[in-house]
Amino acid sequence: MSDNDRLLEMITADHARLAAFGREWYALNGRGLIRVEYPSVAPGVRTNVSAQMLYEDAETVRDLMADYPEIADDAAITLGMIDTYDPGKQAVVLASFQGGNPIAMKMRLDLPVSRITPQSELHGILSAIGDGEKKG
Repeated sequence: MSDNDRLLEMITADHARLAAFGREWYALNGRGLIRVEYPSVAPGVRTNVSAQMLYEDAETVRDLMADYPEIADDAAITLGMIDTYDPGKQAVVLASFQGGNPIAMKMRLDLPVSRITPQSELHGILSAIGDGEKKG
């Protein structure tokens, strides 16, 4: 499993906390991003971790990224995310492992609710489909 895959797993596990943090800090500071840094943990190790979260407003992010011309292309993409996300539905997250390369993404604040069809209902649906095929 790649570091990016592991980061996505950690972000998914922290989703509710990240969403609440993003909503709260957007209300106070406007557009920006959530920077979250996870401690380096070996792949496959299950443990409780404490992540460091920081909200940086758009102006601060622009100033910080301007100091690193070698990442201008990545900075432009991240700044584009900050300029275009829908704060009622999304937050921008920049996540990394301690000392590692970060990934940036627009994260939905509300996860879609998946509906699991009970086995008995699924059986009824498949039976009705089967009955329809027999009649035709």
